[in-house]
Amino acid sequence: MTVSLDPRFVEGLKEYFELDSQVGPEYFELDSQEARKAKIEELIKIEKEIMSKVNFKLSTADEYKNDEKIDIRNISLEDNLIYSQYFTMLNNQIRAQFGKTAQKVNLNTQKFIHEAAKITMDDDYSEAMHYHKGLNKAALKFGIDDYDHGNEYNRFESQDYTFVRKSDNKHISKRFLFNALHNSLLRFYYEAHMTGHYGHAKHMLNDSETVAVGFAITSDLSSAIVGLDYLKISIASVHKYVHKNREEWKRDYSLESKDTLEPIYINSDAEIREKEENLVKATKAVEDAKKVLDVATKNADDAQTKVNELNKIKEKTSDVQKKLDIATKEKNKKQKMKKIKKPRKNLRNIIKDQDTKEKKR
Repeated sequence: MTVSLDPRFVEGLKEYFELDSQVGPEYFELDSQEARKAKIEELIKIEKEIMSKVNFKLSTADEYKNDEKIDIRNISLEDNLIYSQYFTMLNNQIRAQFGKTAQKVNLNTQKFIHEAAKITMDDDYSEAMHYHKGLNKAALKFGIDDYDHGNEYNRFESQDYTFVRKSDNKHISKRFLFNALHNSLLRFYYEAHMTGHYGHAKHMLNDSETVAVGFAITSDLSSAIVGLDYLKISIASVHKYVHKNREEWKRDYSLESKDTLEPIYINSDAEIREKEENLVKATKAVEDAKKVLDVATKNADDAQTKVNELNKIKEKTSDVQKKLDIATKEKNKKQKMKKIKKPRKNLRNIIKDQDTKEKKR
């Protein structure tokens, strides 16, 4: 699965970040403010052009009706990690467009944001904003903080929202969640036309080394009348500057941590279909080759059978020839004996005649 931002937007956002990186009094100068405003307006035009062509489908779409479902409240660590790996794989492709290093998924980051999502659901926090209380409770539980920061503003996540059916009881199409993550990624970058800033894009591109994805479903008062709930999608990272101890952070949340996972590649539906088609083609090619081999083998077997038959004929011919040779020898021998017997008979007759003559005398 691949994703990329419009090159015009990438270059424009780089320029905006450069303008926004000014520090001190210069940042507040009128010319500086006007330059940032003009750049955002320029980027918003590009955003609107791009997003008008994107079709975001809700989980209520018919195409997800018969899909395998996942229970968001009881999502397994394995399933959660697959979604985290998927999102990270996509975002790393965009980070590469900005010359940023790749991030990886981390088990401890995963457990942290999963806990924060669980608290969000337990408390049914229905506002369309970060649940600071839940994030800070989870940060304390997993040793990121050494005290509960209460409602201190979010230091960990970017969050996006979509709608799901209340009647689904937090059971969502697995495939929809992949598509929702892809859509959220685009919304985090192409966001100024909705938010007026690029705070989420900055988070996607910052130097946090590891990330993970969390899901929470809560009620939504404004949508309850039409039977919908909120699906909250959180992209979390634990930056070294927000952890209470740098060595502990390095041990638990850095790229060097033993709990940091190697990236994986997850195919899109189109890529899976292409691979399936290629497999069908390859299977057919193998079957065709097997048929040719079978024919060749049969021909070879037929030829061998004929050779064997000829050899048998040859053997029989040889036997007949031997018998013929023996018979010929016997015949010749008998003829020779006859020739010998005839002179002997003549000789006996001559001797007999002579004896008769002598007697007459």
